[in-house]
Amino acid sequence: LNAGADDFISKQSDKGELSLRVYNSYRLSKLKMGSDIGTVTSDKSGTRPAGATMEKISRRVPLIIESAITAVFIRGESGTGKEVVADLFGSHLPGSQPFVKVNCGAIVPTLLESELFGHVKGSFTGASADKRGLLEAASGGWIFLDEVATLSASAQVALLRVLENQEVLRVGATKPVSLNIRVLSATNEPMEQLVKTGKFRADLWQRLREAEIALPPLRERPGEIKALVEYFCRGMPGGPYTVSGPVMQVLTNFAWKDGNIRELRNCLRAMTEMHINKMLTPLGIPERIWEELGEKPASQDEGSRNESDEAPAATAAADSSCELTVRWNSGDVINFEALTDLLLVELTRKLFREKGKLSLRALAQAIGISRSTLSTRLKGIVQRHVIELADLSRMVGVNNE
Repeated sequence: LNAGADDFISKQSDKGELSLRVYNSYRLSKLKMGSDIGTVTSDKSGTRPAGATMEKISRRVPLIIESAITAVFIRGESGTGKEVVADLFGSHLPGSQPFVKVNCGAIVPTLLESELFGHVKGSFTGASADKRGLLEAASGGWIFLDEVATLSASAQVALLRVLENQEVLRVGATKPVSLNIRVLSATNEPMEQLVKTGKFRADLWQRLREAEIALPPLRERPGEIKALVEYFCRGMPGGPYTVSGPVMQVLTNFAWKDGNIRELRNCLRAMTEMHINKMLTPLGIPERIWEELGEKPASQDEGSRNESDEAPAATAAADSSCELTVRWNSGDVINFEALTDLLLVELTRKLFREKGKLSLRALAQAIGISRSTLSTRLKGIVQRHVIELADLSRMVGVNNE
């Protein structure tokens, strides 16, 4: 599985189990997509996720640090790794050079200017002593201004002065303090639009982007997902975890558009709820992922559009699958027998949607096992309360026997 196999069978596997596993692999094979594999590299900050994008940036960072560039803007959607890039800068600086990180959007606006630029005693209520700002603290090195688009108009003017003159004027002061500072900045806001509408100064925007580092969305670099998955699986609580080959295929094929790398990490964390011996399997993939990939189960609306007499049964079958998922999420033991139950119920539901109600013999032939073996397995499923007999009877010609 670690080498990329879809599944495995044990020596005791019978024809029925093999058929179920082949069907599950077939379902997942539709999601396969070729991609280049990312790598994992290390530097003095430790192991980090990599890939073509990060490898390129990691080679560029030392060149920027050694250049005359004093302002770098990191461009990218939310969750694409802007802070990771900032950490790359910090990891390449000599130990004597400071590196200060500031989330401008996390500081109360009324305090932001005092935090960034400092203040003098008596400049406002509560200013009982002189205070050096974060820009002064970063003098001689770099400062990272995350969410820079949230800066107020007055803070933008003061920051422009810092960049242009390499000096800072503390709040309430009359004499500037000389600096030697370089600035990283980032935001997921559309800066060009903010400049156009007057919400951000055009001259400051030009000054912040002496150089730009662009981070494409994760959906445009699927070849890097494998390295990211391995990185997150090593560091998640309760790990390290591994992922099966089919899971990697699903994650690679999914369009991560809501949170990019952050969304991928959150998905993996959610999947650990249903891990099997520290391996993340397709059973743990959130339903929304399947739906966006076109594997959405039959809904009630779809059932109402079916003009056949068996339409209500399709809804009932879908409902039984939902109940099964809820029971598993509530803490039931997941073992080989439970996995087999799940696959058999899902296959029965799929065949019912495609062909309508089946006789026990027809279902056995479609699966590839004997009628007696199928009957025994279905009885066990009902006895283990995986599905109600009434719901099963709507899909298959079975009775109380």
